[in-house]
Amino acid sequence: MKKLAVSIVLYSSDLALLHEVIVSLTDACRHASRVAPLACSLDLVNNNPDDPNRGAITALAESTGSDDLAISIVDSKVNGGYGAGNNISIRRHIDVDFHLVLNPDVLVKEAAITAALSYLELNPDVGMLTPKVVGLDGIQHYLCKQNPTLFDMFIRSVPSRLTSHIFHRRTAKYEMRDRDYLNVIRPIPYPTGCFMLFRRSVLDTIGGFDEGYFLHYEDADIGRQVSLISQTAYVPTVEVVHKWNRESHKSWRMRWITIKSGLRYWSKWGGVF
Repeated sequence: MKKLAVSIVLYSSDLALLHEVIVSLTDACRHASRVAPLACSLDLVNNNPDDPNRGAITALAESTGSDDLAISIVDSKVNGGYGAGNNISIRRHIDVDFHLVLNPDVLVKEAAITAALSYLELNPDVGMLTPKVVGLDGIQHYLCKQNPTLFDMFIRSVPSRLTSHIFHRRTAKYEMRDRDYLNVIRPIPYPTGCFMLFRRSVLDTIGGFDEGYFLHYEDADIGRQVSLISQTAYVPTVEVVHKWNRESHKSWRMRWITIKSGLRYWSKWGGVF
């Protein structure tokens, strides 16, 4: 029997939406287990040590846990950031075959886990899989990206109609829109962080996330790490719905966190233009 661990990092998260996410994940795990024996477990990693909703999270886990998806709540003593929170779960599940890092605002389509595991079984050279992501309106998000340069990070940190118009071609190239999103794309230098399905053996080799990132660009960083030893593939039959919220562009605090993460990425990997 194959084993899949899933980690969702929480910080004052929308519990109604989280309920939807867990139900969708449970349905996807049940679908996959009907195709081949699969044991699925979910860690809800609470990154808010003083969360007043801790009791509500516990009640949610108890009401939604099932034979198809065992749910545990893991309290981080200190909020070390998104990557550090996922690393707590990664270190808890050393005996699994696959580990899925999932955002608390991503709904998993019923056949997504089945399609993902099937692809990985047939392609042992792929160490991480990234899905087709659509919004609630059904429109696809172009989240397969090239490795970011300092200039790309600057363009995306100040979104406006003017910059979008001036740098349209560069943005399209950065988002790999010259590739056919209807088919498998590989390799993917910079995968989306909302759904990252790893082979456990790859995580063992790279050691998980770089905890120097608090939030943002940890997905770009781990994509670079994976590319040194394996490949990342975009598989369109693996579909999720992202109720996306660009918080980094709504507050100066989040924007500053994004800038610091971008500078860490640049100092580590380089690339100006």
